[in-house]
Amino acid sequence: MFFIVQIITGILLSFYYSSSSYISFESVYYLSFNVLYAFVIRFLHVVGSFLCIYFIYFHFLRSFYYTFNFILSSSFLYVYASGLLILLLSLLVSFLGYCLCWGQMSYWGIQVLINILTILPKPLSFLLPELIYSSSLLILYRFYVLHFLVSIIILLLIVVHLFVLHSFISSNSFINLSSSLFISFYLFILKDFYYYFVFYVPVIAFIYFYNFEFLSNPVNLIHSSSLSTPLHILPESYYLCFYSLLRALPSKLLGVVVVLCFMFYLLFYNFNEQ
Repeated sequence: MFFIVQIITGILLSFYYSSSSYISFESVYYLSFNVLYAFVIRFLHVVGSFLCIYFIYFHFLRSFYYTFNFILSSSFLYVYASGLLILLLSLLVSFLGYCLCWGQMSYWGIQVLINILTILPKPLSFLLPELIYSSSLLILYRFYVLHFLVSIIILLLIVVHLFVLHSFISSNSFINLSSSLFISFYLFILKDFYYYFVFYVPVIAFIYFYNFEFLSNPVNLIHSSSLSTPLHILPESYYLCFYSLLRALPSKLLGVVVVLCFMFYLLFYNFNEQ
């Protein structure tokens, strides 16, 4: 549901956005303040990214509970692996979208990414940062294309995730064609619209009547500048756990290794248990 809203609002925003580093910030400003009701579309896109990531986190907490408290079939591992890949790609696409507005915090977030890439082995530690930041004119073009491509990949993975779920471990399997398991389609439609109403109507009301910048970092409302470093470089809230691990450890390499272990430990634990 939330990802479909992200796709629709992203397509609408692309009609006005320019990925040139010269005017990208100005295009976002023009979109937010000069296009009729476009600020609602833009900040629905921003709020939708938060909702998508946090609901994936909550979904994972539920899967952790079942992992530790029940004996699961090996088919669960395929569902879990596809879900973990959706989470990682969602974090990636959210970071790419955050960089597109080319504000001060977005610019320095890219610098943090380049610094992390320097821990890779020698050819990659040179080629990847060079590929990302070889030209300040092209970096947003690349991020813009990747933002769309990774979103399409996530959409395909969601279809795969649901197919694997309903093929192997769901009580309402695709294989079982008993008529007693079918539910009228309109009930799903009503349920979906109910949750759209519960989540999006308060968000739209808050954006429209109170403060449509409430989730944005104030520093990111300033045009990017390589000559002025923010006092505190902070990512979005759903990255804070990983960013805190990176800052807590003195070695950059050790911090990245700990973050990767944090992400993949439970998956490897499940494989070993099975």
